[in-house]
Amino acid sequence: MKKAQNTFRWAWEVEKGHEELYRKALQAVEAGSDAPQVEYYVCPFCGFTHEGPLEGACPVCGTPGEKFQRIE
Repeated sequence: MKKAQNTFRWAWEVEKGHEELYRKALQAVEAGSDAPQVEYYVCPFCGFTHEGPLEGACPVCGTPGEKFQRIE
């Protein structure tokens, strides 16, 4: 039961972050500008997405930032 609760809580937190990224992209499109080239890094454990390398730990699950995978 605890694992299921963590999974749903983490998914909720991760999706809030994704929403923010989508809003930023939409604002750039609506403003008629190209989205800036940004490297994204994703937590391999919970899926949290961060713009640029993450120093410290994942704010959702605590995975060390150096374990994040860069998305190309």
